[in-house]
Amino acid sequence: MIFMSNAKPIAKNMLFIFITNIFQKIFAFIFVVFVARVLGVEQFGLYSAVTAFPLMFMTIADPGILAFLKRETAVSDLNFKENFFPAHSLKIIFSFISVLVVFIALVFLNYSFEFIFLSLIVSVSLALDSYSGLFKSVFFAKEKFQFELIISGITKSLFVLVAVYLVFLGFAVFEIIVLMLIISILNLLMCVAFFWKTYFFPFFSINIGLMKKIIFSSFLLFLLSFITILSQNLNISMLSFFYQSNLYFVGYFGAALKLISSLALITVTFNTSVFPRFTKFFNQKNDSFKSIFSKNIYYQIFLIVPIAIGCIFLSDEIIDLFFGKSFIGAGFILKILVIQTVFYFFNAAYLVSLIYSKKEKQAIPFAVIYLLINFILCFVLIPSFNAVGAAVAWLLAEYVLLILLFSLIKKHFDAPNPLNVMLKPLISGLIMALFILLTKNFISLIPLIVLSAVVYFIFAILIKAVDLKLILNLFKR
Repeated sequence: MIFMSNAKPIAKNMLFIFITNIFQKIFAFIFVVFVARVLGVEQFGLYSAVTAFPLMFMTIADPGILAFLKRETAVSDLNFKENFFPAHSLKIIFSFISVLVVFIALVFLNYSFEFIFLSLIVSVSLALDSYSGLFKSVFFAKEKFQFELIISGITKSLFVLVAVYLVFLGFAVFEIIVLMLIISILNLLMCVAFFWKTYFFPFFSINIGLMKKIIFSSFLLFLLSFITILSQNLNISMLSFFYQSNLYFVGYFGAALKLISSLALITVTFNTSVFPRFTKFFNQKNDSFKSIFSKNIYYQIFLIVPIAIGCIFLSDEIIDLFFGKSFIGAGFILKILVIQTVFYFFNAAYLVSLIYSKKEKQAIPFAVIYLLINFILCFVLIPSFNAVGAAVAWLLAEYVLLILLFSLIKKHFDAPNPLNVMLKPLISGLIMALFILLTKNFISLIPLIVLSAVVYFIFAILIKAVDLKLILNLFKR
């Protein structure tokens, strides 16, 4: 079996990435839940808005440089040594430009002084994190995932512990935002230290020829990333723009979005762990590319389906458990966004495959359509339907993108139909949904979630929706 020869290296990659991301997501989730409960809906809406707005423009800090460096470093050490220094210099320059663009956009849209000030601090923090990403991209490409595990473990845990302490003392959004900046500086210093110890010191150098090469080579990656990230942060930003005087709706949307963003752990773990092998096998025109591509999508969907169904049938209970009854208005939004997330999992896997097979140019027109549809729907729906309109706009835009990307990916990789991919997981999920409906009035939430997951996996095994032999072999020594 072609996939098996690469299973153990991929499993090792997945283990490091999963542990790293689980640290990040657990600490971030604990922090968000605590802060939301203490700050309340409106102040949490402010926090969600000022952290989301700069994200729309942070791709400017990385005009495709990280993806380019990852891809070239994964191919050979020679490419790494040749491209790192100009990439490093470009990263510093564009990180500064990104903060400047955020400031101009905030002033142009006439946000309040408080919103502008807080958003600028966040943008500096994000620019530093993006700069740190340059070093992490090398770690990923060279499959040294343990460095990221150590760095994230220290910085994320420290941030959550100090932030919770600050909130406990009565401090609010401003102090938390400043803490973000301090942690970003620490994160950067640790990345530089690990990189310097392992490779060489990353000094600033100007090489116009190589810098032009990277810019031209990575421009399409930048354009694709900019469009997709802009669209992903567009909904909450437009919601905050339309409802600047009433941030309750932003708070509801932000609460549901924080829960949904935790699910990115699954797609990040899968897509990041397989990308070095995607690149190598595609360049070698190896049949393993097709095998890994199909398995990557299937097991992501296998894991997201039961979570999506659980959120649909237990949305109010889940919101109440984590955020409290004051956030119960986020329940219906969570139902919509979790369906959008299923489509997003397909789209993320498709885009990663196109990027690392150097076919990103063909995806750009579809990404532009995705952005325009999302913007138009937000403009039409948000004034009348507030947070629900923002969620529906995102769902519909994501679905259109899925149809477009599948039509493209089918031409190159003979991708399985999304309906076929979802069939067995969905059958198992429907059995789980029936179990939830029959027992939710008699069992408390946590035991119900655990038992529902057991029902899902047992039925999945019975209908052979999951290959137990493959999974066991992945983690054998």
